[in-house]
Amino acid sequence: MTTQHIGSALDRVVHSKTFARSRSLQDFLTFIVTQSLEPDQNLKEYRIGVDALNRGGAFDPAENSIVRVQAYRLRAKLADYYQHEGQTEDVRIDLEPGSYTPVIRECALITTLRSLRFPGLILDILPFEPMPEASPGTDRKSTRLNSSH
Repeated sequence: MTTQHIGSALDRVVHSKTFARSRSLQDFLTFIVTQSLEPDQNLKEYRIGVDALNRGGAFDPAENSIVRVQAYRLRAKLADYYQHEGQTEDVRIDLEPGSYTPVIRECALITTLRSLRFPGLILDILPFEPMPEASPGTDRKSTRLNSSH
C-alpha cells in the first residue's frame, strides 16, 4: 500500500458527509495519519492537543481531556463512516482504543473483488440497502419491483 493510496483514502474520509460538520475531527485524523507516515512520528497527547487541536503551548493533558474526548468521537465517526458511506473502501483507517497511532489496513477482499475483470463485465460492490417492508396484501418481491420505478 503506497502513501498516495493512503492519502486518497484519508481524503475520501475527511471529505465525506459523515465528517462534513466535524472540522476538528478532520484535523485530528489528518494529523495522526500524516504523522504516522513519518519516520520520526510523535503521536503523543500533548502534541496532538497543540498541533492538531490548536490548544497552544500551555496545553496540559493532565488538566484537559480534549484529546481523549476527540479520540473517542473520532473512533465513533470512523465506525459510522465505514458502516455506511465507506462500506466499499479498499483502505480502512481505524484508531484503536488506548492509542493515537492509526491502524491502516488494506481490505484484501474488496481489492480482490474490484480487480476481477471479465470480458464485458466489471465487478463492483454496491452498498447493501435492505428491502422495504411489504404492505399488507403484497409480497416482498412485488414491493421491491414496485419501489424501483
